[in-house]
Amino acid sequence: MRRAAVHGARALYSPAMKPARLPPSDSIGVRLAVIVFALLLGLLLLLLSLVGYYLPEAQGFALSGVVIAVAASLAGAGVFLLVLRSPLLELKRAASRLRQQDAEIAASQRFFAGMTDALGQGIIASDAEGRCSFINAEGERLLGWVRADLLGRNVHEAVHFRTASGLPLAQDECPLHAPVLARQPFRSDLDAFIRRDGSAFAVSLVSTPLFADGEYVGSVVVFQDISERRDEEERLLAMASRLSALLESMHAGVMLEDEAGRVVIANQSLCSLFAIDAVGGELCGVAAAAVLDEAARLLQRPAQLAELVARAAANAPAALMRGERVVPLGAACALAERELLLADGRVFEVDQAPVFLYPDLPRVEDYRGRLWVFRDISERKKVERQLQHAKELAESASHTKGVFLAAMSHELRTPLNGVVGMTELALETALDAQQRDYLEMVKASADALLSIIDDILDFSKIEAGRLEIERVSFSLRDWLAQTLRPLAVRAAQKGLRLDWHIDESLPDAVLGDPARLRQILINLVGNAIKFTATGSIRVEVAGLAAASDAPVAAATPVALEIAVTDTGMGIAPEKHAEVFAAFTQADSSITRRFGGSGLGLAITRKLVRMMDGEISLDSTPGLGSTFRVRLALARGDASALVAGIPGADSGSPPPESVGAMMAALTSGVRRLRVLVADDTPINQRLASALLEKHGHQVVVADDGEAALACIASEPFDVVLMDIQMPRLDGLDATRALRREEASSRAQESPGQQEARRPSHLPVLALTASVTREMQDECRAAGMDGHLAKPLRAEALFAAIASVLPPLTAEELAALAPREAVSGKSGMVSAATNLAGEAARHLASNAANDPSGAAQVSGDGRASRRALALAQLGGDVALYVQVVEVFRSSLPAARASLDAALARGERGALAREAHSLKSVFGTFADTVGSQLAAGLEAMAERADDVSSPEALTAEVAKLHAALTRLAAELAAENGPGSAGNCDAGASQPDGDHPAASAP
Repeated sequence: MRRAAVHGARALYSPAMKPARLPPSDSIGVRLAVIVFALLLGLLLLLLSLVGYYLPEAQGFALSGVVIAVAASLAGAGVFLLVLRSPLLELKRAASRLRQQDAEIAASQRFFAGMTDALGQGIIASDAEGRCSFINAEGERLLGWVRADLLGRNVHEAVHFRTASGLPLAQDECPLHAPVLARQPFRSDLDAFIRRDGSAFAVSLVSTPLFADGEYVGSVVVFQDISERRDEEERLLAMASRLSALLESMHAGVMLEDEAGRVVIANQSLCSLFAIDAVGGELCGVAAAAVLDEAARLLQRPAQLAELVARAAANAPAALMRGERVVPLGAACALAERELLLADGRVFEVDQAPVFLYPDLPRVEDYRGRLWVFRDISERKKVERQLQHAKELAESASHTKGVFLAAMSHELRTPLNGVVGMTELALETALDAQQRDYLEMVKASADALLSIIDDILDFSKIEAGRLEIERVSFSLRDWLAQTLRPLAVRAAQKGLRLDWHIDESLPDAVLGDPARLRQILINLVGNAIKFTATGSIRVEVAGLAAASDAPVAAATPVALEIAVTDTGMGIAPEKHAEVFAAFTQADSSITRRFGGSGLGLAITRKLVRMMDGEISLDSTPGLGSTFRVRLALARGDASALVAGIPGADSGSPPPESVGAMMAALTSGVRRLRVLVADDTPINQRLASALLEKHGHQVVVADDGEAALACIASEPFDVVLMDIQMPRLDGLDATRALRREEASSRAQESPGQQEARRPSHLPVLALTASVTREMQDECRAAGMDGHLAKPLRAEALFAAIASVLPPLTAEELAALAPREAVSGKSGMVSAATNLAGEAARHLASNAANDPSGAAQVSGDGRASRRALALAQLGGDVALYVQVVEVFRSSLPAARASLDAALARGERGALAREAHSLKSVFGTFADTVGSQLAAGLEAMAERADDVSSPEALTAEVAKLHAALTRLAAELAAENGPGSAGNCDAGASQPDGDHPAASAP
């Protein structure tokens, strides 16, 4: 039986071996023995019968014996036949069964081979001695062996003689031998097999031992190539290692939870941030909610983190099931910033987002958990606060700079305009050669100083972003002619010729900023005149060629180039970039020879860039220079220009009509009814006197409500509206007026509107602030113009003239003979004799005391008085009236100032300071104006933290300035004698003639 079992096992694993024939049954042997015994017995009986026949006494017995022998023989033969028939038939049947079994075994072997080949895994079998007894087709492919070559070979020596790392491996150390000892299958994913060519590959194998009756008969190894999987695993391990290093190097706490809410990843920074007594890796598998609860105990408001967790949960699969959108990780703005305030004052920032298998298409079944990131942003918040504070300081400094520039613009231009204007008037009088030479030098110096001041102020505005480019419709050809005609005179005075030409193909009406374009052209042509000794200057305005011949659409911008060419000294190529730098000229000797601030071209380039243009320079030393400005201007409204309204969009009439209107207003040809709305008595008196002097009727209102009441009750031609007034300020009053006008126009017929009053009543703003912001605010409120305090006669009438309807034919006819007789405005003539006095004292004070402290001296008082008279058009009687109003209103002004300070009403304090600023300006008191402006700015700033003591100190300084000004005014005319201020009072000493009207 044991041998039969062994033969059966060999038949299972050795298809080449033939199965043995089965031996006959034991019953056949017994039957043969019986047959042989019967035959022998028959032969013996036959022999005895023959012997008895020959014996007489036994003849009968012999016959009987023969019979018996024959019978026995026959019986034996029958028995023989009977016995042999059954075994032969059984042998035949056994042979048939054996043939059938052979066929079944062959079919089974074919099925087994096909099945093992179809598994996709290698199978190799060995006997008890380790020799290969079977290998399938996949095993042949993976190992590179042919079955016939491998059968009978030692499996270990053929395919497993080295380790995965390449070291030799003895057979007794082979892990495949372990199943024999352990009597159980062996599994491994860390092994390697050797191909026939000597190359190794990683395998995953299962080795199963085979036993028969407890005896080891061989083993079967099932294996597969896992080289790609092993490479992928190594890549993933490397990636995980890098990810771990990255997470641990982050200064942020990171936690990733799975869909069940368990921690999958947590770094050490998370434990450090929230003082969790664990290593980051130890948190894996812990409930994320428990970690967040541990973190919440450090917060000022622990519930804050719980609320965030609840919102995060709402943005998870449940939201998807409700059809809501979920923000996936990696999408824009996926992490919503939230700040957590800790009890110790630190600030943490927490970001969270759901994680999906496919972030671009989040689905419930693809939800894989949530990512949490915690960062300590305490230092960043501190820096942000510092930056915010620095920004506020910078904005405050910028605001202060703007206020300072506005104040300096007023304080510098006011005396300088007086010097320039009075010098020009003095040059029109009878002078000897030396006097004219002196005055021309004064005027040239004043013009240069004014140009430098303008450049510095413009440059500061551009740097501070306060300069804006306007878009108004203007005539390109008129603009060019009006800009270059005065420059042509300057060029002719130097012996130069200035020519200009404009391309006929360019449209005339364009949209742009004519004032800033004029500034650009004046800078370029002015430089050309300055640096050209002989020759000519040419200005070319040409259109830039279009890219195609297609018709030009109405909305297509006009691309043009302005080229200014001179025959001057030229500029070296290496100096081209320097000429556009601020406060820089191409050669230091140029500053000494020609002067200038070095800002002209810097401002020009900035203006060109603000208009989205470009400027370039072509120059050769000794041959001249060409500056090219390329711009694109929108097309303007030609109909407005045809109607004779250049700059119609700006709302300003042409300069010629303004000059004619001023002449009509100052000569009595046109008389106006003017409403002056101002709460300061001095300003009321000054404006009234300047207007009434020329025959105009004036009505005074103390605030905006009174002004609206006056407008509703009687007609006016123009309104002078102060900005800051009690009850209702000028801006709100103007807005109310414009609303009422719009309502009236909607309700009344055109005839009723004309009979009642003009549909638009001109309103001019009166303010001591000249900032662009204030001007914009005035325009937004509906005001038509802006008039800076202190009031000057010429500026007042110029502003009024700019907003009035044009002169009628009758007015023009009446104006012509008057202009022919007078030749110039009376108010200008009245101030002519003050020019020498004002110029002398300004120059003397600037040279001897640049700080301005000399204002309180006798010479300083004379200079101040001369400037104040110049502002009033030289009207001494008006000056005396203004002084009297100041004296009478001074106690009330002081009381109002102190009352506002005592109540702590910063708005009222700012209004009082604003009023006093214009009072000081009326008397050309720059020190007092600066003190009042400083107090106004301090009181107006909403974020100012100035103490009451600081405000009290500023008010005390203002009181001292008022006392000083009152004393100076009293000293001008003698104690208590305001009425003795005659023409001789303007004479500071005996060396200079008194100022008097012609």
